[in-house]
Amino acid sequence: MERELSRTLPHEPIRWLKEAGFGRVRLPREKGGDGASLPQLFELLAELAEADSNLPQALRAHFAFVEDRLNAPDGPERDRWFERFLDGELVGSGWTEIGGVKLGQVNTRVTPQADGWSLNGEKFYSTGSLFADWIDVYAERSDSGGPVIALVNVAQPGVERDDDWDGFGQRTTGSAPRVLLMRGSSRRTSMTLPSASATKLRSISMCCWRRWRGSAARCCETSARA
Repeated sequence: MERELSRTLPHEPIRWLKEAGFGRVRLPREKGGDGASLPQLFELLAELAEADSNLPQALRAHFAFVEDRLNAPDGPERDRWFERFLDGELVGSGWTEIGGVKLGQVNTRVTPQADGWSLNGEKFYSTGSLFADWIDVYAERSDSGGPVIALVNVAQPGVERDDDWDGFGQRTTGSAPRVLLMRGSSRRTSMTLPSASATKLRSISMCCWRRWRGSAARCCETSARA
């Protein structure tokens, strides 16, 4: 409550969770993870929310992306992400366009370059991005107009995350109105075309998340009445 009232971002608790390997709990044991099931993950998140409800929300995009990787075809790219999760690296969200855009309109552009990819755009409502090592960015290719997901390393030049929150919602989830600004090209940007199954999986995971939050809220209401 003290952090909520003073809007003190939970950088230290997030660091504790990273060091404890919380971001890898869903990885299979044979890959170095803890092999937790989805129900077990939600139970852990509910326990975490008892200490600070902002923490599970800040990690929402990370665990959604972990599910994407768990359901991706086995191969070197999947293994690279597993290694990053094992190293404690977290992924934040960069899907929502800023400004007066129409529903479904995407202004963020990815352009192939000789030395990598050029990513230009600005996002907001980017949950967890202030604590993340990577940003999961929804964009369009400038050459074909096709949808892509670009994974952007936050340490590379051209990435800016502004902590300028002044809106509604939870106050310390790293969901500031403008936390991501990308300019220029870099070899440290990984890009994958989102398949229909990956996009559907993300939608399903969000529905499960909302269902869990609703169940938790009903449980709290029942306990309060008791």
